Formats: sequence, structure tokens, C-alpha cells
Amino acid sequence: MRLRALYIGINRSYVNPTTDHILNAMSELTDFYRYGPGYVSEKVLEQGIEAFIMQKGDFDLLLTDSMIIEMEKLICNPYLFENDAIYFEKRLYHTYVRSMKDYFVKAKITKLFIANWDYYVVSEKQVEYLINDPNLLVISYVDKNSSFSVEEVNRIGNKMIKDIFKEYPNRNSVWHNFITDYQHKIISLPNVVGRQNFVYTPIAKRKYRYCVPGFPYTERIKSRELYNKSEWIYHYKMEFIFLLEKVSRKAHMQRPHNWGKIQNERLFSRISNSKICFTSGAVTRTPIAKFFEIPASGSVLVCQKFAGFENLGFRNKVNCFVSEDLEEIKSVLNNYNIEEYQRIASEGQNLVWRLHSDHARTQQLKICLEKISLGQFNGSFWENGSYIVN
Repeated sequence: MRLRALYIGINRSYVNPTTDHILNAMSELTDFYRYGPGYVSEKVLEQGIEAFIMQKGDFDLLLTDSMIIEMEKLICNPYLFENDAIYFEKRLYHTYVRSMKDYFVKAKITKLFIANWDYYVVSEKQVEYLINDPNLLVISYVDKNSSFSVEEVNRIGNKMIKDIFKEYPNRNSVWHNFITDYQHKIISLPNVVGRQNFVYTPIAKRKYRYCVPGFPYTERIKSRELYNKSEWIYHYKMEFIFLLEKVSRKAHMQRPHNWGKIQNERLFSRISNSKICFTSGAVTRTPIAKFFEIPASGSVLVCQKFAGFENLGFRNKVNCFVSEDLEEIKSVLNNYNIEEYQRIASEGQNLVWRLHSDHARTQQLKICLEKISLGQFNGSFWENGSYIVN
């Protein structure tokens, strides 16, 4: 018999689609319902979640994410939803989110928390609830084998950051310690790439030699020094579009309903037009989405080595190139031919499809849910390119 699951959350579109992929996987694997602003009418919200469940029937699983668990902090944020497209009136969040959180926290059935927050600024108080609720499991994008403590990050250093201690100075190891000490609670589901984002244009047919997509981390800014003229023109074109969007946000212009999808398509268009792409996980070396998105798009991934590199299946000069500074990036740009680039790109794409696509994540989540339903789940993690479920 299929499990019945209820997501208690809000209907929003965000640039990183991993939460959406997780919810879509739940829809495929369970009889899945959604409750919250944007999912049900204001009248249903007024009646309350208990009335909703009475109408729909009992559930085996509840899910929520940081938008509900962190509500006390978020309702005080004047920039709330600035980077989202939301499918409800903002006032509905402020009116109903507290009762949604209260119901989730007090529920005595199995609960899954999707930890879609910044892992290096999590507080002890935030983690305390996750530890103390015996019915709660945590879906984390990182696990004990794909995360570094702050001390490890500082020890490893970064050749492209002048003063690593001044970069992201308020970071802490609270989340790293939690997923290490309470690994039996962790459902490890790293960032996901949707099957629609796999691009098979041959390397030889791509317009641009080199690209550094994404937020301007220090090492990304440095690596853009290797752009040629056409790459700089393309970069500034993208930056101009981004600037216009910043202006529209300041003017409180409403985002289009499919804003997250538009951003994602723009990113993949930029990557898939390039033969080689560099990315990094910022000073913390977190396994961010671009480590998976670049190979999925059929480009050659050049990167600084991130937490969980080998455990997530990556191999230097097999399915990507590790480059810690500009000279090493230059070496990749100058010392290989098209056939060699294509071999690396294809191996990277195959890796991401097998282990990190939406199809793969659904199968990984299925294994976890089967164990949970039998009361036998004891945590999951990545090790040497394999997904381990205890």
C-alpha cells in the first residue's frame, strides 16, 4: 500500500529547484497532498489544517521545510520573498504560517524536514528541535561525507582567496556537527538536476570556449580574468539582464509566475553554449547545484575540490578537472584537444544522470521511504560514488 503524505508549506518558485524535485518525487512515490498558501484557498486556510486532514483522511508522513520551521525569523524579514515568485498574497503567509508550524511540530507521526537553508549559519537553537523530536527525519543536501567543518575549511585554505578568515566570517560548524553526530536522522539528497536540463550538443559545436556562471564569489571573480573578448561581451550581457532584475525588485515589480524556471533556463543556456565551465562552492566548498548542472549540460566541469568530491562520484581527469588556481585553470584551457574535452564532458554527464538526476534521486528516496515505512531506516549517506542506506 502506498504511503499517504502531506506537505505543509508555501507555493513558491525559486532559482534552485531541488526542493521542487523532492516534492515531485514524493508525488510519484506516495499519495501526496499539499497544504498552505498557494496550494489551497484562503477559505480552506481559515478552516485550519485539522479540518483539511479530516476531509482528506489520515496521513502516514508529514513534510515541511525551512519556510515554515524558520517562520519566527522570516516574518520579521523586510526582504521576505524578494528572490522568489510566490503564488499567493504575502499576507497569507503572515496570517497562517504559525498555525502550520504548530501543527507540524506537535504531530506524533513520522515527519520529514527539508533543510533548504544556509548550512553554515544554522544556530544551535534551530538544530535543537531537530535533535529532540523523535518522530523527525531530516532531508539534507549534505551528509557526514559531503560536508566540511569550519576548521577543515580553514585548514584546506583557498589559493584564490587572499584572507580566508575574512571571507564569510560568521560561518559555523553547527550543521556539520549535527549531520555527523545524528547521521541516523539524515536522508541525504544532494542538489538535483531535472532531466529536461541534460543537453547533448557536442563540445565542438559550442559557441564559447569558457564560462564562469553564478554568484560572484571571490574565486569566481578571479577565474573570470581568463575570459576572451567574446566571453566578456556575453558575460556583461547576462550581467545587464541581472541588473534590470535587481532594479525591478527594488521597484517592487511582481515577478512572472514562472520566474524560477526562467532563471534556470537562462543558466542552462549559458552553460550549454560553453565548452568549459568553472565553478566553486565558495569558501566553505559546499557541493552546490552547479557542480551537477555543468556536467548535466554537457560542458566540461572545472572546479575547486568540494566537500564529498569522491564520495559523490567525481574523479579528477575522469569526469571533471580539479583546478585550485588560475594557472591550473589555464592548463585545462590550453593543454587538451576537443576529443579529450568531449570524453571528460560525456563521463561527467553520465555520472550526473546515473547518480544525481531527478530520476536517480527519486529512486534513492524510494529506498529511504521503504525503510521508513518498515521502521528500519537508520540514515543515508554517500561513499565512493555509492548511495548507502542503513
